[in-house]
Amino acid sequence: MGELVLDEYRLEKELGSGAFGKVMSAASTVTSELVAVKLEKRVKGRPQFLAAESQVLAALQGAEGIPKLYGSGSYDHMICMVMERLGPNLDSLFKQHDRHFEQRSILQIALQGVERVQHVHSCFYMHRDIKPQNFMFGLAAQQTTLYIADFGLAKKYQNGPHGMHVPYKEEKPFVGTACYASLNTHLGVQQSRRDDLESLIYVLCYLLQSHLPWQHKHRTREEKHNATRLLKMLTTGEELFKGWHRGYASAFTYIRSIGFDDTPDYALLKRTFRTIAAESRVALDLAFEWLPGQSRRHRHLKTQGKQDSFVLSDNGRRRSLSPSSATQLRVTMSALPVMPSLESSENTSYEGWEEEAKEEDEDTVKEAKGPTIDRRLLPVKSM
Repeated sequence: MGELVLDEYRLEKELGSGAFGKVMSAASTVTSELVAVKLEKRVKGRPQFLAAESQVLAALQGAEGIPKLYGSGSYDHMICMVMERLGPNLDSLFKQHDRHFEQRSILQIALQGVERVQHVHSCFYMHRDIKPQNFMFGLAAQQTTLYIADFGLAKKYQNGPHGMHVPYKEEKPFVGTACYASLNTHLGVQQSRRDDLESLIYVLCYLLQSHLPWQHKHRTREEKHNATRLLKMLTTGEELFKGWHRGYASAFTYIRSIGFDDTPDYALLKRTFRTIAAESRVALDLAFEWLPGQSRRHRHLKTQGKQDSFVLSDNGRRRSLSPSSATQLRVTMSALPVMPSLESSENTSYEGWEEEAKEEDEDTVKEAKGPTIDRRLLPVKSM
């Protein structure tokens, strides 16, 4: 990746925004090539997530489903990162299709999602904000490739193959998005690899059931966190995936059983999803109903299978897509807008940091701290 030159790209329209920044479409004034420019306003006393994100994304480069990073830089009150332009995220696609995906699409999302998380973990990082908004499909030749994005809250769980795993701690501030965060994250337990996978299984449940049990309106953020935490403690895998193949519940149960510093069995999860596909007679053919030429079909009938064991098959593996070559990108910094304050929502990510981060996003800091928890009342198995 060459040094970013910030003078020949023209910012166009906003593609999306979050708690700490926004993403703009940009076009080369020379070639008209489209890229994405992520922007973050410099705020005194607040951690600059985009600067950290560019370092994480640089470390993840070279794998399928990881956005190509072209460069990062800063100008005046803004930090920017230029990266591969991607297509729609899962949440927007889901809503565009009446909150209804075929099981074929969901299982293919599951398989690619596990692979993306596995790659992030193989580079010794935790994502810490797995949710539908942070999965996107590529464009053109990559339109069947699921990408994982937004590494602003990512953190190392281990310094290299021979480093020490991050130590187990409690009473940690909340980091992530309440709706998809793991139970242990709500309980204030230091996050590790298992928490990314628990968030992923909640994403799959959302796509299958069109909602999660704790997705309700609440009067206050504290009430929302309390209700979400309680329901995650009480809801079983069978209840989460009621009406669907029991393999989904088995995957959930396995993820909840992973120890704090254990290496997850990613291959087991992928075999489980392939088995669900085989027993549900679903073809893993890289076809998604929203792609051109794919006729919309009725949702696959919910499977009432009674089998307890799985046939561990390696069928249905994806083909590898060659990434296009990176080009040097230029951005017209004079076109960068001043960032407004962003409202938080149930899909907003929160990072718990120290008291100095009070200048903006005050509500976010308060929510990140979360309520005090009496750990004597917690079930031992959730730890």
